[in-house]
Amino acid sequence: MKKWFSFLIIAIFVASCNLNSEADKSPQVSFFDVTINGEEIDRQYLLVEDTLRMNVVLSGYYHELTELEIIPEDDFVEFSFADSFQQNDFIASESSSAGRYKYVFKPTIKTCVIPIQVVAIQKKQQSVELKFSLESKSGTRGEYNPRAVSFVFEITDPQ
Repeated sequence: MKKWFSFLIIAIFVASCNLNSEADKSPQVSFFDVTINGEEIDRQYLLVEDTLRMNVVLSGYYHELTELEIIPEDDFVEFSFADSFQQNDFIASESSSAGRYKYVFKPTIKTCVIPIQVVAIQKKQQSVELKFSLESKSGTRGEYNPRAVSFVFEITDPQ
């Protein structure tokens, strides 16, 4: 009886575990080494003509990255990859239209660090958003694949 009960408890425990939880992780977007005009500054605003630089880390965990979409507010900022980024090593194709930049990754790319720069060109009353949408071959779907993340800041006039 004890063996049967132990077997039943173990069977319930194993059946209730999601053994694919790590394999189905959704892609992640993270921001590191954020600087304004080359200095590490802890502020949430840019002055007109300031240059924001940062590394954007894209991770598909166990899954290949498939597509990245970047949507800057082109009326207020100029977006570009830093010169050090070897785009051809990671990106198979790109397209842009109406302020949306789409990049399709080469096969087998699971992680990528993209250095970007954003130049503030015009003041805005509300916050400015730099939107990222990252998709991978993960089985996760819905709001987590593609993963949508925004980097938000304000642009003000120099005093």
